[in-house]
Amino acid sequence: MRHSNNASGVTQDPGTAFITSMANNGVALAWTQMAATQIAPGQLDARWQLRVDAGVSDFNIPTGANPRLAMFNAAGDLYWLDDDGVATSPV
Repeated sequence: MRHSNNASGVTQDPGTAFITSMANNGVALAWTQMAATQIAPGQLDARWQLRVDAGVSDFNIPTGANPRLAMFNAAGDLYWLDDDGVATSPV
């Protein structure tokens, strides 16, 4: 399943998240997703993002369209692939 990188190709219900991949580094859980929220009747806001739940800290990092986690190591380094190429971010 793919979505465009804007709301014109969204086929999921508002308020839901489509998870594309998940990883756990032993301390935190990370996942990539496309989340759709209704901003007005008939209008959706669709965002691709990387989410990290690190217990007391949660992170939400914008990504390109169709992200997939490639690596999440014990040091907290995240690597993913999306339609824009390879990206990385420390947590």
